[in-house]
Amino acid sequence: MTIVGTVSIQVPSAANCGDDTVLTCQVTGNIGTLSWYGLSRYLVINGLISRPEDNNKYTETRGTSSFTLTIHNTDFNDGGYYKCRNDFEYSGLKYLNIECKASSATHSVTSGKKVQITVDKLYPASPTLTVSFTRQNSAIQISGSSACSSSKQNTSYYRCVWTSSNSLDDGSYTYSIVVKTITQATPLTGSFKIASPTTPVISNVVQLNATREVVYGNEGQSLTIQCTSTGGYPLPTVTWYKNSISSSNQLSNTSSGTLQSDGTYTVNLQHTFTPTTSDDKKYLICRSYYPQADTAQVGSNNKSVLLYLRLKPSQPTVTQTSVVSAGSTVTVRCTTSGCRPAASISWLYQGQMYSGSTTNTADAATETFTVVSIYTRQVTAADNGQSIQCIVTHPALVSPAQLTRSTNLTVQFSVGSSTTQITGNREIIATGSTSLTLTCTTGSSNPASDITWRNGSQTLESNSSYTTSTGVNNGVVRSQQLILYPTRYMDGDDITCSVSNSVSQSPVVDRIKLNLKCK
Repeated sequence: MTIVGTVSIQVPSAANCGDDTVLTCQVTGNIGTLSWYGLSRYLVINGLISRPEDNNKYTETRGTSSFTLTIHNTDFNDGGYYKCRNDFEYSGLKYLNIECKASSATHSVTSGKKVQITVDKLYPASPTLTVSFTRQNSAIQISGSSACSSSKQNTSYYRCVWTSSNSLDDGSYTYSIVVKTITQATPLTGSFKIASPTTPVISNVVQLNATREVVYGNEGQSLTIQCTSTGGYPLPTVTWYKNSISSSNQLSNTSSGTLQSDGTYTVNLQHTFTPTTSDDKKYLICRSYYPQADTAQVGSNNKSVLLYLRLKPSQPTVTQTSVVSAGSTVTVRCTTSGCRPAASISWLYQGQMYSGSTTNTADAATETFTVVSIYTRQVTAADNGQSIQCIVTHPALVSPAQLTRSTNLTVQFSVGSSTTQITGNREIIATGSTSLTLTCTTGSSNPASDITWRNGSQTLESNSSYTTSTGVNNGVVRSQQLILYPTRYMDGDDITCSVSNSVSQSPVVDRIKLNLKCK
């Protein structure tokens, strides 16, 4: 008598991608020939693989009444209906579900101080994510939500990102995430921290006084200011502002962030510009913060410093304080203003450098200086008309490196002795109607000398205007004509030309004697 018996198949609730999946066939009664059937084809018949290409895919293990089929390296294609049979009976069909469990998790902290936990290479879509947290080793509740989409790196799989609903407080956190695709995976853990940066540090800061920290710059010269923010995680936004924190006052900058060994970022921020007088004594503010974070978690730390410029001096003015005479002392004043610090002034005269007597006067409101230099020297007639140059130097001056202004010295002197002469034909036939033209030419003087004509003690009037030219020591030489209509009675008269100016102690006189002839 033949005992037929029963055949049944058991499959797991889900097979995990990449693992070995075991199907079990239970047989009672006569076993006969045992076959495995799935994916619409025979897989194994009495322990033999039905298709050569499946040699490494399936393995059957036989017992007395329990038989197992191992599907190696399970993948999506292994999902479907399976059954087993012997010579007499089929088992029922059982469906094998395929799932891809989370094997790892990655985390990141957004610029808004929210944590994101990512699990990838999942299957099927829409798994359940459950996340728990501790902060400083104490359990805390953090709400969040997950979003799943097709994996960008793993075709046919899914990727899910869990994001906290709000920005998180500073602190050290650990998390545990449980992912359930069809069955629940082993919890995945990780840790992260969130830290607001310390107060930024601005380079090249100088303590000007008890209440003011400044950064020095030169008017008109390129200046680079640098701010360093440390201790922040995630990477903070670091920004320069001018005078106040507002979008309109934000300055262009170059920023670079480096993750340090302690897990926080160091950010170096540079702003390069050419300051003008309008930038002087304006505040430069470095702000390190998280603009996308919730209001309470922005974590803003600011550092401000005053821009204190070295201001260029004004174009100098040079004046001779008074007109002097040869043999006395001349005083020349050079003035420049609006500078910080006080400028230096030197003098150049006839190829040699000299120092003057310099005074500085500070303007309390603008904190700038007016600088006055006085140069004195004893002068002679040779100094008249000579150029004297005031030279202003200052650290804010580059092109030109110096400011200069010149003036010509004015030194009064009289004509020298024997420098005046009368020219003209003194021998004519005197008729009373024949003209005699005499010319008096002075020596060089400053100011110009006046000419007085006389015949003996009688003053003669000349209707001729002066003609002038430049003489020695940059003085003035004058010439004037005298036209006479002599008679025979003027024979032997002395005609004189008397020359003097305001500084003459006595006039210089030239004379001729008329030698007249009669018809």
